[in-house]
Amino acid sequence: DVPVSYSVSTSGWKEYQGQKFFAWGDKIIGINHKQVLFASQDQNSEKIFRSFHAKGTMEGWLKMASNLYEVAPRSTLAIFHALTPPLMKVVNGANYCVDYSSSSSSIGKTTFSRLGASVWGKPIGEGEVLKSWNMTRVFGERYATLFNDLPIFLEELQLARQEMQRELLYMVVNGTGRGRGSLTGVRSVSQWNVCLFTTGETSIVESTKME
Repeated sequence: DVPVSYSVSTSGWKEYQGQKFFAWGDKIIGINHKQVLFASQDQNSEKIFRSFHAKGTMEGWLKMASNLYEVAPRSTLAIFHALTPPLMKVVNGANYCVDYSSSSSSIGKTTFSRLGASVWGKPIGEGEVLKSWNMTRVFGERYATLFNDLPIFLEELQLARQEMQRELLYMVVNGTGRGRGSLTGVRSVSQWNVCLFTTGETSIVESTKME
């Protein structure tokens, strides 16, 4: 018999032959990795998925997080946010957004975002988990699709146009992309379970109200 493998191109909960497993970037958890393969759709997606990896020790990470907690107890908000998405499908939870924005530069916006992103992989650098709001709507939709069942961390809200802010926020919270046609019919609509952690100089609620 010819060996058959099941391939995935997005993160999150999947099922193959009755077995549920979790795709953490290009890492497959909960099933024989020889049965399931990661197949990136493009080079940029592959770079993003390579940022999902474990490095260092759990003890070292916990010490770092504990030290930060002593000076900034609210830092745990980013950790709780990072750990929530994989549980959402289990408890049938709804997508949501955490808005940690302020005009002050001393409340730890970037530090908290990096801490939360470090739960799942590389916070900054090439293919980083932490991204800027300076993106197109199409990229934002694709990004949410890749991060299915994982948290999204976006900083510098003020770099995005208000229309982009509204569209991306609406898509993330509703868990679905925009419908599109094709030459032969209707394309499938992207769907996801994600939680958004956003920072900036202005609250996303206030920003999206402005005209």
